[in-house]
Amino acid sequence: MGVRRQLVLTLLLALLVGCGSSAPASLPRLTAAPVATTAVPIAAEAETPQGAAAFVRFWYAEITRAWALRDASIVDRLSTPGCLTCERYIESMKGTRARGERLDPVTFNLTLVEAQALTGKTTSVSVIYDHPVTRRYDSAGRQISVSRARQGVQETRELIRHGRSWLV
Repeated sequence: MGVRRQLVLTLLLALLVGCGSSAPASLPRLTAAPVATTAVPIAAEAETPQGAAAFVRFWYAEITRAWALRDASIVDRLSTPGCLTCERYIESMKGTRARGERLDPVTFNLTLVEAQALTGKTTSVSVIYDHPVTRRYDSAGRQISVSRARQGVQETRELIRHGRSWLV
């Protein structure tokens, strides 16, 4: 499949707009307890552009998992202190959790993940993704907003080596 893989990811609450009807009764309730960490895939540990690209795919998958579980610690462990995007995700997740809200589904389709040549211990990774509509539910399970679908969203992730792996 190469760089074309379907992954699930999150939206910042700031991207959510609109409103709609109540949530289906079948939506699961989420626990508040943080979950165990997921190991970084071996391919994502390589100190190469390919390893950096694999890490970014893993990072997006972990962002998705963090939103599903409302566990900001998942993002925090993969982030550098200066990552503004990471800080926004973390703060949004903490707020969502504190209010008892959840997002469903937060699905992104990565269509491009391409790393530049390494410059010392850093690299930039270009990402393009699409994502469909995402709904936000309050603590009672009522739908309170709906985001619009977006296509061709372009982002750049700056990575730095940390030990045997990368951080965003």
